[in-house]
Amino acid sequence: MPLFTAAEVADLLRVKKNTIDKWRQRGRGPRFLRIGTQGPSGRIRYTRAAVEEYLAQAEAKHGA
Repeated sequence: MPLFTAAEVADLLRVKKNTIDKWRQRGRGPRFLRIGTQGPSGRIRYTRAAVEEYLAQAEAKHGA
């Protein structure tokens, strides 16, 4: 299962990495995994399925 960094997800969604970080902190955006204990928040990763699910929900919500 490939895992994506916040920067990679930002590229996929065409937003800034800072936006992905803010969404995560506010409980929005794609579901994420925290792997290990590096730093105060560990290593954050996203699955392709989580990103696709987020896009599907956004499309249904906004009718894109």
